[in-house]
Amino acid sequence: MSDQERVAAGVYRVPIETVVPLEEARAAHERLERRDNRGKIVLAVAPDSGK
Repeated sequence: MSDQERVAAGVYRVPIETVVPLEEARAAHERLERRDNRGKIVLAVAPDSGK
């Protein structure tokens, strides 16, 4: 089984601690630098409403 198949099958699990808006990327990065997290911090990008 390839890594891609393992990911699709849910064999690998990535702990997501929080999702923050892109506007808070700086604060999220500072949290990572302080190692003040237990999982991944995901940046949420709003869809482009101008199209």
